[in-house]
This record gives sequence, structure tokens and C-alpha cells, in this order.
Amino acid sequence: MSKRIIILFSFFVFWLFFFPTNNVIPNVTYNGWVKNLMIIFMFLYFGNDISRYFSKRYRWLNLSVLAYAIICVISILLNADSISYYTTTRLSDGVIATFEGVQSTKSTIYFSLSTIVLLLFVERLTLENQVNLFIDYFWKMLFLLWIWVNVDAITHVVVNEKIGGYIIGNKFHVCYYNLLTCTLYYYRHMGLTKIKEKAALLFLVIVMLTNSLHTQCSTMVVGTMAFFFLVFILPNKYWNKLSAPSLLVSLLVIVDLGFFFFTTWVLQFTIVQDFIINVLHEDLTLTGRLGIFENISKSFSTSMWLGFGNGNSGVVSMFYTGVQNPQNGLMEVFLNVGIVGCMAFLSWLYFAAKEITESDKYKYPLVVYILTMIVISTIEVPFDKTFMFVMILLAAGQNNLMINQNDLYGKKSS
Repeated sequence: MSKRIIILFSFFVFWLFFFPTNNVIPNVTYNGWVKNLMIIFMFLYFGNDISRYFSKRYRWLNLSVLAYAIICVISILLNADSISYYTTTRLSDGVIATFEGVQSTKSTIYFSLSTIVLLLFVERLTLENQVNLFIDYFWKMLFLLWIWVNVDAITHVVVNEKIGGYIIGNKFHVCYYNLLTCTLYYYRHMGLTKIKEKAALLFLVIVMLTNSLHTQCSTMVVGTMAFFFLVFILPNKYWNKLSAPSLLVSLLVIVDLGFFFFTTWVLQFTIVQDFIINVLHEDLTLTGRLGIFENISKSFSTSMWLGFGNGNSGVVSMFYTGVQNPQNGLMEVFLNVGIVGCMAFLSWLYFAAKEITESDKYKYPLVVYILTMIVISTIEVPFDKTFMFVMILLAAGQNNLMINQNDLYGKKSS
């Protein structure tokens, strides 16, 4: 690919997955047309790469992504008529609001295609050894938006603990965007071999923590602590173990399901109670999550295998619990695409992590991001397009990003 094509597609990825496009194109229809045209253009450009989609190197990763994309479309088709049953009306801030399924078959198809073309793009970059070029241009776009997002967030006045009103969405989007920015800076400067690199990353972490506190997002306070520990404290001898595909998948399943089903038992311990009350300044219901976990389980017997339709977890959660998400990452995936979709999603994570080899130390920052999101997913729903972007980026290979383990003196090895 030429330099111009890489710049263009880097912008497309940034626009499709991260930029708050409604601030530039407020008309929903026109906004959708622009995004769909980008997806179609990329799909046509990589049309010849379809033959390599099932090549030996990426076969199982590609199949798992394709399976997840197909299940998303099937789930929305099967629930197109029945989802209206879960329409809910609530009084919010004195205004009557109606919550209903908003995902259309067309939007789900384009979402699935955007995921597939991103994967094809990353694989082509790897084939041509141009991943670093993409990361450089993408980082510049990401950083400019980071400035805008954080200026908006720090000047935003939180009223009555409302979570919305930010240019990028709600307070969780603000915090997750900061986490991605920290991750990609670390990815570009793996090893942190210069003091100014360590200082820069530390500055980004401090900004992330500051906005977590300012937006009253206790979830991301925990996430920041996890990120800091994995980057600055954990010895690098554990990197390979933490990058093991089976460990990542097992952690996600055990932590999310364990917290979902055994939260009450965990909260019996004094040390846990002290942390929640005195550090996070939350109540022992975890801001109502105990009731949410109990009530959302009533939906399990319905649409168990293929879920309620990709993107419909919010309306289903509102119907059963009175809030717009189940407050658990794996539960949200389950509500959207059922057991079959969860298996495809976990397979995607497994085979993406399989792309990490002994020499791929530069991919550890992406593992840090995934581990941090797994921690967050016990009490929130972070498995969005950004998480999928990072999973796909695990497949990226770049010779000039590879770093000799002896050069990684950012942490003690023992």
C-alpha cells in the first residue's frame, strides 16, 4: 500500500471506531452514509485479500471474527420483531423517556463489515511490514482528539451524578479513551528506555486518574490502578505468562462470572468492604449492582443461544433492571449474542492472543489494556469497538517494533 492509502485508511479507522462524528455531522442519516461509504471503499480495496482470509497464519483468528460478525447479524434478524416487547418507558429528570431496540439489520451488517475490513487492513499492513507507519499516523489523530476530550471533560460540571454530556459520550467513554491513549503511547515506546518516555506515560496516567476522579468514575479509578501496576510495578518476567491465550480467556470468564454470581459472598470480607467504602467511596450495593445482577438473571431463559440481537442489551437490561446495561462485560455480550456469540467472542480473544510470540514484547501494552478491561468488566461493560480494535491489533506484526528483551530495563526482571 502507498503512504497515501495508509494515511487515508488510518483516518477511516479513526473516524469509524473513535471519533465522535455526530459533532461534525449531526444528521444521523448523512453520518451513517459517510461511514458506510468508508466501509464499502475499504472492502472493495481489500477485495483481493479475501482469498488470503483463510490462509494458514490467520485462519482461526479470521474464522472466529467472521463467526462473531455472522452471529451478530443473525441475532438481530431473529429478534427484529420480538425486541419491541422489551420497550420500556421511564421518567428521567422529569421527562418521560422511551427505551427501545434501535439496532437495525443494516447497521449491524455495516458494523460487522467494519470489523472485517479492519482485520484485513491490519493483516495487509503486517504482510507489507507497514504497521509502524499506520500506528504513527493513527497516534497523531488519537492524540489530537485526546486533547479535545480531556479539555471538555475537565471543564464539564457534573450535576446530580449524571454520567453523560461529554463530547465523546458519557464518563466511561472519556475514561476508556484515556486508557487507549496510554496504551498506544506505551505500544509506540515499548520498554520506556528513556526517562522522558516514562515521564510522558506517567503524565498520561495522571490525566486519566484526574479525569476519573473529576467525572466521578470510581470504576476507572480501579482501572488506572490496574494499568499502573501492570506497567510500572509488575516484573517483566511475568509478561509471557500474562499473554497466554488460555489465561486471558480463563480470567475473563472466571472473573466476570465469578463476580456476577458470587458478589454477595465477596462483599462479606472486611478488607473488601473497607476498599469499597473508604477508597472508592461507594456503597456496599456497588451503586445498585447487586440488585441489577439479581434481576437481569431473569432474562437468561429467553434467547439463550443467540441473544436478543447485537446492540439490544441496553433495552433488555432496562426492561428487567431499570438501568441501561447489565453492569458486567460478559453478561452484555451474552444478552447481545447469546452463548454461541460469547463462544465466538472468546475464540476471537484466544486466537488474537495466539499471535503473540516470544519475540513480540512490543505487544505487551495491548495485553495490559485487555487485562485492565477484564478488571473493569466485572462491574461495567467495556467490550465495545475499542476493545475489538485492540484485539485485532494483536494480530499486527512489525519487525522494526520488535525489541530485544535485554533492552527492556524499564522494570526489574526479578
